[in-house]
Amino acid sequence: MKKLDRKKAIWALLAGYLSLVLTKFSVAIDPAYDLYFMPGLILPGLVAIFYGWKYALLCCIPGLSLLQPFFVVPTNGWGNMATAFAILGWSVGHGMCRDLIREKKAPFVIQYLFQLIFILAFLLFYRPFIEILVKANSYFPTYAYSYLPDNIINATGTVLLEIMTICILVLNSIVMLPAVKRHIGDKVAVYDHYSNMVVVFIFLTALAAGMISGGNGINEMLCITLTVNDYQNSVGSIQLILLKEAFVLFIGDFVLHFINYYCEGQQHQIEMAKIQEAVFESSQDMIWSVNGTDEKIMTANHVARKFFEQRSAEYENLSFMKIFDKEEIDFWEDSFDKVKEEKNYQTEFFDRHTKHFYDLQMHWIDLGGGQYDIAVFAKDITDEVVLTEKLRENNDELENRVLERTKEIQKANNELENFCYTVAHELKAPLRAIELYNTMILEESGEVLTEGAKKAADMISSYCKKTLKLVSEILNYSKMKTKKFKLVKVRMDWLIKNTVEEFRLLNNGHKIEVESDELPVVLADEMLLRCCIHNIISNAVKYSSKKEITKIRIAYEQNDKEHIFHISDNGVGFDMEESGKLFQLFGRMHPDSEYEGNGIGLVTVKNIIEKHGGTLSLEAVEGEGCTVTFSIPK
Repeated sequence: MKKLDRKKAIWALLAGYLSLVLTKFSVAIDPAYDLYFMPGLILPGLVAIFYGWKYALLCCIPGLSLLQPFFVVPTNGWGNMATAFAILGWSVGHGMCRDLIREKKAPFVIQYLFQLIFILAFLLFYRPFIEILVKANSYFPTYAYSYLPDNIINATGTVLLEIMTICILVLNSIVMLPAVKRHIGDKVAVYDHYSNMVVVFIFLTALAAGMISGGNGINEMLCITLTVNDYQNSVGSIQLILLKEAFVLFIGDFVLHFINYYCEGQQHQIEMAKIQEAVFESSQDMIWSVNGTDEKIMTANHVARKFFEQRSAEYENLSFMKIFDKEEIDFWEDSFDKVKEEKNYQTEFFDRHTKHFYDLQMHWIDLGGGQYDIAVFAKDITDEVVLTEKLRENNDELENRVLERTKEIQKANNELENFCYTVAHELKAPLRAIELYNTMILEESGEVLTEGAKKAADMISSYCKKTLKLVSEILNYSKMKTKKFKLVKVRMDWLIKNTVEEFRLLNNGHKIEVESDELPVVLADEMLLRCCIHNIISNAVKYSSKKEITKIRIAYEQNDKEHIFHISDNGVGFDMEESGKLFQLFGRMHPDSEYEGNGIGLVTVKNIIEKHGGTLSLEAVEGEGCTVTFSIPK
């Protein structure tokens, strides 16, 4: 019962209290057995139809409407509880049905179906329920009969059921009134066109029901004077009158609902047409349709109308093809033929008059009977085309500049490499001469040279050897860059094993341990790959030379495209934040006084791996070692 509308709740409570007042109008000739309280019964039904089941429940319980039977026939005592529960179930049930109808979850016939189910349940449980309750009348606060005859129970129950049925049919007719529909918030734009017809039809239905009842029709319908005794005296005729009234009202209800549903359909169509027209006219793209038979323009939005008016003020009376120039007619004829074949067709159109480009979406619309329309959606893409063309020109220009700059850089690199090679090559001879003459001076001077001079001569010899080694590595680097690439099958296990043995001989006395996974055969340039492994193992041995044992771990993995190798050592490692300089020519992480080197080895390794189409990376922890990872394509 949450979220109740305060105003509706107040009206529901007032209706419940008012229904108790209206029960006074039911008292007639035989107050002992009178049970016809239709004036009071209408109100909980009206609340149920207008507001729904929650408010009907509010009307019956806090509003006390279900206590009507106790005011009409107090002598029935607790037996009135059966009638009270009937009023409650009838009101709440029809309120639920009305909620479902209002929310479009069920058709209006659900209300008639519920009334039928209610009648069957009423006939099944009403009599035994009253008989049980009447037996407890001895405990009723005021005087009440402890026994009711079957004919009295049957009479009161049957008439109550018939009155309830007539009541709900009358209420359904009231809801169909235009003023009532406006009050409950229903859309009546189309319904207003039929309002007079609806009012007249409701009046005629009510008149027909009253005429069927005879002279006392109004009294009988309102249950003001008709009593149980009257009913018992002429049970057949009264029963027939009430059934005829219910039938007439039912037919009237059904016709009114049909009119209502027809109007709702018309209302929906009008609303959809307005929405479609609003969307159609608000679009900034051109939209129009052409009849497939006479090629006349059937519809066009404001953008399309402006486009056509620029070509011909009388475009609406002309064939679509006659609006365009001769050169453009061929385009449209070909496009329409494509639509006929493919049903949906997309193309581009260039308007020579306005110099605009349009993206066309064309669709076949089958109207039946061999008739069809062609719908055209034209989006102006001039800005996009111009921008695309400009971007293409800029890209072409940029690409040409990049190519020219690349050639210049390549030329400069080649010249620099040639220069370095020439300089390195020319330096070898004088360096060897300096070393030779320095050796001759040491040999021929004997004891003439002082200790300081001898030490200086030894330094000259050392620097000559170091410089010659640097020159040799520069020459090797240059040869590697220009060497022709020759791929052969290389056994990685043999290559690494031979390289390690070589360093064991060169470092006699230093222990080198190697742990390796099973390694594959790769497709590579054997000389370059040997140089690559030599440099990696050399660094591993050099930077772990101060450890008691050099430990090298070689791990292998693969994927669909490449072989991946990880060569780890237990050397001194380095700070990863400064690792960028390792791939710069002559870049070093440690001073020459600690570890000899010239900063060419890793640059050479990187170039070799990249020349094979692989990648190279380093991972290190300062004081714990380094891992070199490289890949070779399969």
